[in-house]
Amino acid sequence: PAPELSEAIPRDKGMKEETPLKKLFQWFDKAIGGAVTYVSAFIVFAIFAIVTILVFARYVFHTSAGGIDELPTYFLLITVWLGAVLCSRDPNEGQIKVDVLNSLLKKKPMALDCVNVVVQIISIAAMLFFAYLSFQYVGYGIASGNTTLALRVPIWIFTLCMSICSCLLAIYEAAILVRIIRRIRRRDYG
Repeated sequence: PAPELSEAIPRDKGMKEETPLKKLFQWFDKAIGGAVTYVSAFIVFAIFAIVTILVFARYVFHTSAGGIDELPTYFLLITVWLGAVLCSRDPNEGQIKVDVLNSLLKKKPMALDCVNVVVQIISIAAMLFFAYLSFQYVGYGIASGNTTLALRVPIWIFTLCMSICSCLLAIYEAAILVRIIRRIRRRDYG
């Protein structure tokens, strides 16, 4: 008789099993990555355009450009949070790191991974706690009706961006945690 599929394909030989959850996360990562990249690019262009308009209005036409001078600040806030999400997608690419632990535990990779598990858990907890607080603030902003001074844009819109991005950061940090735990379980150290 033919061997079972699980017997015919050894799991520990470097072949990766495509589970539905992994496919879903890959689709989610691709969708979020693309959306965040395009929205960030649009917002950076908008900041450039608004600042250019403000400079021309003030120094060429000697007038005020209305209330749009507050938009670059809020757009920059959104861009920073979106950039944090992009950097968290791949921790080896865009994050600034302090490699003190890496240099101290260079010859003990399993110990480094164990420390990284603790760091990831703390990071996830911090992001989820911040998301909780910022969602609370969004609710407060909606209830109180706080708006920006000049354009009267509801403040909760900008706070909602922080809330959503901190949830995305927690998701990506959890994905990194899963990778580290899998490496520890496989004892993949050399």
